Amino acid sequence: KEKNFEKAKEDYKACLTFNIKFSPCFFSLSRLYGLRNRFETGLKMINLAIKYDNRAEHYVQKAKLYLGLDNITKAKENVTKALTIDSNCVPAIQLKTFLFPKS
Repeated sequence: KEKNFEKAKEDYKACLTFNIKFSPCFFSLSRLYGLRNRFETGLKMINLAIKYDNRAEHYVQKAKLYLGLDNITKAKENVTKALTIDSNCVPAIQLKTFLFPKS
């Protein structure tokens, strides 16, 4: 699995050599790091994705990374931000149900 992780990481980084501002690569890298419990590195990647493309899905990913760090407050902030950008973002709505069960 580590070999697959390294291969995927290198593929995404190669993608960035063509366009350093291509947010889907940063988003995918953040997911990849999150799956390996490397939440801090994942946050660095998702922040770059947000810098280049302010999308609701990016904030959902950021919330998930904060959940991995047991930071519920930051997770809630990012779900709220996602829903501010797109009130119909299904992943944000689903995560909101988990984070705000009485809302």
